[in-house]
Amino acid sequence: MPVLALVGTLDTATTPEENLPPLREALASGGNERVAIRVLDGINHWLQPATTGNADEIEQIEITIAPAVLDVITDWIHGVAPEAQ
Repeated sequence: MPVLALVGTLDTATTPEENLPPLREALASGGNERVAIRVLDGINHWLQPATTGNADEIEQIEITIAPAVLDVITDWIHGVAPEAQ
């Protein structure tokens, strides 16, 4: 099963520094070669473009999901399922 894990550099709920190592280890230990982990600069826990990543910033962000995140997801889908293009 293909897996795409998205991690925002401004995720303060599950910080990249704390969560990337166990995430990488868990996904590598499964023997799945169709795993991709993408670290997205300036993205918060909710996959929005952010300045601080703090929870009090969320209500000020008008974008539900960053267009860059949608591009990453779209490119990944096309890569694992070329027939989806």
